[in-house]
Amino acid sequence: MKVYQNITIDLAKNEGVAYADAVQGDSARFLRLSLEENGAAWNIPQGVVAVVRFEKPDGTGGIYDTLPDGAPAGAAQGNVLLLGLAPQVCSVAGKVHLQIVFMKENLQVSSFAMVVCVEESVNFKKESQEYVNLSAWLQQNRGKDGKDGEPGKNGKDGQTGKDGHTPVKGVDYCTDAERKDFVKEIKSDMKDDFASSVVTSATGEEILLTDSSSFALRGLVLYGKSTQNGVPTPDAPVDIVHAGAEGSIVVCVNDNQTFTALTPNGLPGIRVSAGGNYTDSNAQQWICDELDYEAGVYRQWIGRLSFTGSEALSVYSSGADRLPSFVCPKTPVVWGGVMANGLVGASGYSGIVESDNTVATNATSIIFHFPGIQGVGDGYFANDTALMNAAKEKLQQLAAAGTPLTVWYQLANPIETPLTDFDPAQITALSASYPATSISNHAGAGMKVSYVADTKNYIDKKFAQLQAALIQN
Repeated sequence: MKVYQNITIDLAKNEGVAYADAVQGDSARFLRLSLEENGAAWNIPQGVVAVVRFEKPDGTGGIYDTLPDGAPAGAAQGNVLLLGLAPQVCSVAGKVHLQIVFMKENLQVSSFAMVVCVEESVNFKKESQEYVNLSAWLQQNRGKDGKDGEPGKNGKDGQTGKDGHTPVKGVDYCTDAERKDFVKEIKSDMKDDFASSVVTSATGEEILLTDSSSFALRGLVLYGKSTQNGVPTPDAPVDIVHAGAEGSIVVCVNDNQTFTALTPNGLPGIRVSAGGNYTDSNAQQWICDELDYEAGVYRQWIGRLSFTGSEALSVYSSGADRLPSFVCPKTPVVWGGVMANGLVGASGYSGIVESDNTVATNATSIIFHFPGIQGVGDGYFANDTALMNAAKEKLQQLAAAGTPLTVWYQLANPIETPLTDFDPAQITALSASYPATSISNHAGAGMKVSYVADTKNYIDKKFAQLQAALIQN
């Protein structure tokens, strides 16, 4: 239910005070503002946010850009702004001064102040014998019905009868359990419709939400992470351990709710200097596989190749370093993140030429150096058969010993696979809490959580961030 009032305001010149009407206590009044510039329609640019400032007759006031139900305060339609009057605007009878501020990045345009004339609501001092108790009627229709009370007596689960009238059912004598069930039912209904709520997200290995409300989580994404404890060589490989290597990652919400993400092959992630899809709490970027439970897909960013010695190889060297570079065609890859159990990952070719125990990638290949395999002569070894055979023989020996050279590398484009064994209800079964929610996982994996924010705390946080940015600049 909404009531609209049409008003025209010119942003370029003050053509006199514009007036709107409201009644004290109302919460569903909207202004349909036609915006002009020197008499011509002023179309609201894309990305502009409308913020409302107001001052009430008692001297108090406030700023808001979101209504209590989480909907934006202003919705743009060409040169028309549909502006909701927050309940606080209508809380005190009298003239309320109101101003609309249009904001985009560091730009701001304000309307000339207008007045909302708030009429005092009707208040009675004594109840009439014949009346409808609205809150009782609502609860009657949502809660458990009690039996009718006798005239002039208390009915079971009912209200005292008055003058022979049938009492209102199931109101004054609801049990605490019934009231909790009633609230739970309302919340359950609201979980399915967040179209007008403030839905935001947060990331981290451990997350503390300070503006959450008591609604189900909207989404969850887990990001992979791979670690290696030591410097590997082909003859002394060091295992790479992925997050969830034991087969699952357990996510905990508020220490009393859990969700188990299945990771049969672990969830890999490689450190990168730029271009990652996740940044951890230490500002380190990672390129990671993702378990995206909001989209319902596994997003693979990391490829894997275990060498057997049968792969096609070519060999070359850039000069007098006499370190032959063995090249294995593999697409699509990028100059990016790479790890191996038997070689040190290098960032770009400039890193690989400096050591005989490194591996890197470019746009078409995996490139590596083997320690102990070195050329002779002038350092140019293009298609040197003896060197290629030596490299293949070493790769075959490692594979036969059960420790094949295995390389994890960054794909140029992700591969998405639907999560067929996943039920979205597993995520919506996890509920945040007001005013704070803690979320963690046992594997130290990165997370992104989408949730419904408490409107007031969300707005307060945004204004605090804006104020901090202005001070910093």
